This record gives sequence, structure tokens and C-alpha cells, in this order.
Amino acid sequence: MKKFLLKIGCIVLCVCSFGLVSCKKDKAEKTANLYESGIETALVVEEMAKSEIYKEYIGVEYDITNVLAEDYRAPISVYSISSPTFEEFFQAVEAGDVEEKWDSLPDSIKAQMEGGFDLFHFIIVNYGGEQQLAISSVFQASLRFDGKIDAKIAYVYVYETGTPIVVTFTPICDHGYSAMGSFLFGVDCTSMEKIEEVFKPFQCEVALVTA
Repeated sequence: MKKFLLKIGCIVLCVCSFGLVSCKKDKAEKTANLYESGIETALVVEEMAKSEIYKEYIGVEYDITNVLAEDYRAPISVYSISSPTFEEFFQAVEAGDVEEKWDSLPDSIKAQMEGGFDLFHFIIVNYGGEQQLAISSVFQASLRFDGKIDAKIAYVYVYETGTPIVVTFTPICDHGYSAMGSFLFGVDCTSMEKIEEVFKPFQCEVALVTA
């Protein structure tokens, strides 16, 4: 178990450091195609989940047959979910005197959480389970694309069968963005209304995306 957790930690560090690559300032601005970038990222997640060598290396013993979709190029629906700031998230989940608690939180911690805050990790922890969290963490792909986006946003890809995949897009320089994809457990994605039930309390805007 310790070896398994150590390997998960190594993967998370590798994925997190992926977005820290330097940006070339002389590239012409390119229009970001988030839909296609998400499809490409989902295909890498699929490759990881189907690779017996990778699963043997990482020590995955879970049966993930029912997690996999038939065709990751053909989602039946895609939804965009805006990303709340850490302050918005904090105010949504805290009880009591929220303003006082927020003001008492050190600025250094606020800065750390704002930079690395992941709402979907929180969702899986609270709405999924230990096994689902492990699967989501291990089969996590990160790619870099050229193109300009103004703010962090996520796309949820829903398939006829299998578990949805969420891809979070984050601007990393003037003309580039990262895409981090993983399985999304714990959320009923059968309709936009069901998705809104989960994310609206966190000040997220949910919208249908077309190719």
C-alpha cells in the first residue's frame, strides 16, 4: 500500500509540474479549441486506463472495466463548468462567521490554495469514495496546448457508457494553456440540471458545449 501511495504521489508531482514549462513569447496568438483539446486529453486517460504495463507498474488492482467508455471521441454531451476562486469555494462550504474565518486565514495559505485549488478533487473525495479517488488520481493526464484562454474552466465529457471525464483548462502563459483530465466520480451527469445541483452551490456556471 505504501508503495502504491508513493507512486501516486510521484504521478501527481509530475502532472502538477507539467504546467510549469516556460512559454515562448514570440508565438502568434492561436485560437484555443477547448473541445478538441479535451477529447485529446480524454484519449490519453483512456490509454493509461487500458495499459496493463502501466497498471502493473502503479499497482492498480481495481477492476475498472465498468469505468471505461466505448468511444472517447464521441461523447453524448459536453458541459462547461466555470471555476470558482478559492474564496468563493471557502464561503460556500464554511459555516458560522465565514468572513471572520476568511480574514483570519493567513495570506500565504490563501495564495497557495488559489494556485492549486481543485474543486473536482473535493467533489470526488466527498461524493465518491477512497477507491474512486485512487482511480481518478492514478489515471490523470496532463497536456499542453497553444492558444489563449482568459480564465480557468472545466469541460465534463459524458459518454453512453462508462464514467465521465473532466478536463480542466488553465492558462499558463500569454499563448498557451494546460489541460488536465481524469475520471469524474460522484456526480450524476445524466442532465445539466443534475450537474447544476452539485456545482451551483460553489458559485459555478454550467453550460452545454457543442463541438
